[in-house]
Amino acid sequence: MAIALGYDAMTGYAMVCHGAMAGFLTGITNPYNVGVAQGIVELPLFPGMGLPGSLPPALNAIGLFFVQLSLNFLVPSGSRQAALTMPIVTPLGDMMGLTRQTTVLAFQMGDGVSNIIVPTGGVPIGWLSYCGYSVCKMD
Repeated sequence: MAIALGYDAMTGYAMVCHGAMAGFLTGITNPYNVGVAQGIVELPLFPGMGLPGSLPPALNAIGLFFVQLSLNFLVPSGSRQAALTMPIVTPLGDMMGLTRQTTVLAFQMGDGVSNIIVPTGGVPIGWLSYCGYSVCKMD
């Protein structure tokens, strides 16, 4: 179908893979589906919920840093990312044994480090402008 639309075979393959990944990730993160499936096969409900509290706080802080780092690709604005994630991350950090200061530091580090490489952020566009590359061509 992708070839009929004018795309090459690799783009068609990527379209199929992205669709499958989106469906898989949505399926495993839906707590209702997971809870029903675990109830059907008679497993304890959500046994991994205590896992973040059993890891050392330093590993939890590093994991939280990588979560914020990856979320910054979807939400490049720091204030929007804080508004979206901090209501969820703050109680999660408390549950993992992190102080509020460490939770905020993991957010700030994830946001700051990824701002250097996020293509929609201001830093790479500033670099391109400084090097003489035009971001958009206006005739």
